[in-house]
Amino acid sequence: MILVSFLVVPMLTQWAFRTKAPIPFLVAEWTAGEFLGYAGSIIGAVATIAAVTMTITLERDERYDDQRLNALPLIAITPLERYIHRQATPADGAHPSDRDAGTQSSGSQAEHSSEDAYIVVGELGEISYTSKLTEDQDRLAHGGSFVSEKMDGPLSFSAQNKTFYYPLALSSAGNGPAINVTVRMEKGGIGPKHDGTGEYRHLPTIQLTVGENVRVGILFEDRLAPAAMGQYDLVVSYYDTLGNLYQQRHELALLPSEEEGSNGSVTFGFDLKINQERLTK
Repeated sequence: MILVSFLVVPMLTQWAFRTKAPIPFLVAEWTAGEFLGYAGSIIGAVATIAAVTMTITLERDERYDDQRLNALPLIAITPLERYIHRQATPADGAHPSDRDAGTQSSGSQAEHSSEDAYIVVGELGEISYTSKLTEDQDRLAHGGSFVSEKMDGPLSFSAQNKTFYYPLALSSAGNGPAINVTVRMEKGGIGPKHDGTGEYRHLPTIQLTVGENVRVGILFEDRLAPAAMGQYDLVVSYYDTLGNLYQQRHELALLPSEEEGSNGSVTFGFDLKINQERLTK
């Protein structure tokens, strides 16, 4: 607009008034100065309208962004105490049938048997979702003797048995409710999908008001199986009340460390890393 105002319009005006009109109708009855004044008023009006439009758009975007931030949901994930199955051996003075008796001695079943949903990683690395564990899976997750650890920072555990149960608490800790919350797990960016649709399978969709929480348990039936080890992503997707879609990716790495424990057990790392992004507007 500046280029047109200060260069193009004066140059065209100069050329038009110095060029002889081919027909009498095109002979100007006004001066070049009058035309430049008229053109300047038009350009000024257009510039004013553009400035007002830009100001209105900017203010509208700022108001919308303020509304979005005031309604911004956020899912906080808190690792609960981990329970890793410890195989009963004669040296322990326990019989293998103690697994069927639950965890009355350790008390873990009473505390951790009420997750709302479960993600199960099988021996072949297959990922499945369920709202209720099978009897065998429930024994693996909640029955028998356990080695338990509760640590701050990066999570690690050491145990002699193959089963690893990892309960989490997902809490709505943002400024607004989280709508249509879905939770799924991927390995190497790949997860189970619905046949024919290509959509990812996930835990049942839930709604979380501010301060509300849900418990999700992740069960590795055989953490020592090569197909079960590797890099996972816990993907949490949800909407805010304005229809914006958000996604959090939590990196979970189930990998053995380089050092072996003194009792022959292998230490594994299982770290949570949060990354939230807005997908659509």
